[in-house]
Amino acid sequence: MTDAEAEAAFLPALVAALERARGRPATLYLGARQQRWLANIDVRAAAAARGRATLSEAEAADHDRLRLLLTACLPPGASAAADADGDGDGDVDGD
Repeated sequence: MTDAEAEAAFLPALVAALERARGRPATLYLGARQQRWLANIDVRAAAAARGRATLSEAEAADHDRLRLLLTACLPPGASAAADADGDGDGDVDGD
């Protein structure tokens, strides 16, 4: 599998894994490459929202589903936007 193929398969696989873990505590470990892929799809989705890029229908649906699943994993009162350090606790302080 090429890097491009691996990146294309990453988002649907991540969404599927989160769907399977729904309702149960889960820890998600992403390597540097996977973190980069996740950042890339966020950047592309933001650009698409501004009309500066395009996402396929499947990518857009997976991205929307991913955001909903990640938001559901945050503690009460937290938001994905506020969780800038990405540790799932809804803040920006890195701990």
